[in-house]
Order: sequence, then C-alpha cells, then structure tokens
Amino acid sequence: MIISEIVKFLEDLAPIEYSLDWDNSGLQVGELNKEIKKVGIALTPTVKIIEEAISKGCNLLITHHPLIFRAIKSINTNQPIGKSIELALKNDLTIYTLHTNFDSVSTGLNYTIAKDLGLDNIDILSESGNIEMLKLVTFVPEEYTLKVVNAISEAGAGNVGKFSHRSYIAAGIATFAQGDNKIEDLETPNKESEDRLEIVVPKNKLKQVINALNESHPYDEVVYDLYKLENNKETYGIGTIGEFYTPFKLAEIIKMIKRNLNISNLTYVGESNKMIEKVAICTGSGCDFMKLAKNKGADLYITGDIKYHTAIDAQEIDMALIDASHYSTEIIAIPFLTKYLKNNFHKKIEIVELVEKNPFSYA
Repeated sequence: MIISEIVKFLEDLAPIEYSLDWDNSGLQVGELNKEIKKVGIALTPTVKIIEEAISKGCNLLITHHPLIFRAIKSINTNQPIGKSIELALKNDLTIYTLHTNFDSVSTGLNYTIAKDLGLDNIDILSESGNIEMLKLVTFVPEEYTLKVVNAISEAGAGNVGKFSHRSYIAAGIATFAQGDNKIEDLETPNKESEDRLEIVVPKNKLKQVINALNESHPYDEVVYDLYKLENNKETYGIGTIGEFYTPFKLAEIIKMIKRNLNISNLTYVGESNKMIEKVAICTGSGCDFMKLAKNKGADLYITGDIKYHTAIDAQEIDMALIDASHYSTEIIAIPFLTKYLKNNFHKKIEIVELVEKNPFSYA
C-alpha cells in the first residue's frame, strides 16, 4: 500500500480546498509514491515527535499542525524546523498535515466536542466557503442498483445534511437492439428492468465518483447526465455553534469540559451561575471569532489561547468564555484520526499514536 492511498482517504475526510488561504495543509516533507511501513499520528511535528516516529519505524507521520507554516528563506539545521526537515529526509520520513481543512470539517473536532457536550442543532460558526453541488443521473439494472449507490456514496456522493448514501431511485424499462439491428427492424425489441438513479455529488468529488460508477456498474459503457444545482451548495467553515435542549449553569459546563477533555485546570470568564443555552466552539486559537459567536446568539464561547483584552471585551458584552487551552481542544485529533484510519486500514498498515505532552505546566 502506498502513501498516496492514505492521503486520498484523508482528503475524503478533509478536502484540501477546505484549507484557509493563510494555511499550509498537505504534504510537508517527503514523497507520496512509496510503500507504507508504519504510520505515526501526532499533533505537532516537533523534533522530539519526529525522532520518536523514526525510532518506532514509521515512514509516514500524519500531524494536525504543519511543519512548514510560514515561508522559509533557508534551512538551518541548527534550528528546530531545519533539524526537523533534515531528520525527515535522512530517514525517509514523509510528513503530511491536516490543519484548517480538518478544522473545517463539519464532523471534525469542533463537532466532536459539541456532541460530547450534548448540544443540538449544531451548525458552522464561521463559514469559509462552499463547494458547488451537482446531480448525477444514471441508469442501472435493478439488481445492481444498491451496489452502485454504495460504491458512489463511498466515493463522496449522496451526502445530504446529516444523511449519507442519499439517493432517489425510480423503476423503469430499457429497450435495446444488438449489433446493427434497429428497434424498428425487430418484431420484439429486447428490454430489461432498469432503475433511474439520481444522487447529489460535490464538484470536488466528481472525478472519484465517476470512477466508482464505472467500476461498480455492470455495463462496459455507462451513460450518465450531470446537472448543476443552483439551490444546493456544501458549506464548510471553522467552529460550531449549537444549543442545549435544557440550559445549564456555566459551572456545570466547566465540569463537563474538564471531564470530556481530561483537563485539570482551565480559565473562564463569567459568573459561575450564569445560565447557558447556546454555545459556540472553536478548537485551537479562536479569539477572533468571539464577537461572531456573540452575534449568532451564543451565551458561551469555548476556545483556547484567550487573551486578556478578549476577556475584557467578553465581560463588556456579557459573554461567557472558557479557555480549554489550545492543546486540550486539539490533542483529541490524535485518537480521532487513529480510529478513522484503523477502521479502514487496520489489516493493511500499522498505526501508532505518538506521545505529545502539553508544553504548559500548572502550579
């Protein structure tokens, strides 16, 4: 199995075009067209993490944070980034990153935290863009219809709201003549039962969906139509916002966050008995979205790296804040990605989680 196969699977989860303009998701160091020996998963590609990946026999390291974040003018191997690049290249280690494209996935980390809190009606906090949607229409012998639906859905079609494998099937009859014969020359034309299959496809997944259609369809030549959907786009963005069916006190939510994210200490802004109904979440460092969260009706905003002046602003607008730390809100990416890959590749490749401690200590 080659690395590019894993990358394709990861980009099915987090399309690279979901990345924000300033980001550097994707391949950091190495190459994709080589056999996988072992996969390591970590939050940040530090020198220590890279050394651990090498010592455990990994030749692919998947991280959330990029190794190369800003443009570099030189590779100084006496500096951490230069040392990291040198270690990776000398030891044939490919480093691949899912950063803001992973943050923008509607079922990713922000969604995970929101669901663990018990929030309902979860939506995107800050929309970054949208993907054009198409409708694919084809015709399939009825005994093959569900096989085709499954194949093209696994390739990225058929996602509507919270539902996957969503399609419309209508029964019909197909007629045909073999060889040079024309239907009007035949006393009784050939006919068989066929289903008309309609399914939505994100434009960025069209190529793989058509490949899956051709591979799963019983005909040598597959006929299909594509229609542009003017009223249907797949929106993506950073953060989530949702609401409790029954409001909780801020103090109760703090206990939930500490338990769910395994946090001993955190900082917060707001009265502990303040009732919270609507909650916005942005993993990592999300101070810039605090006022947007307020404008969308959030009573509480959960993020990391909250600055002093952001806390003052929150007090002024009666907004509760929880700083659950950059580390604690994103370290959950490691078990998330491990489970995602093991569910699909556990019999083909070995996957290891690399130990990464919070750089902060609390006294």
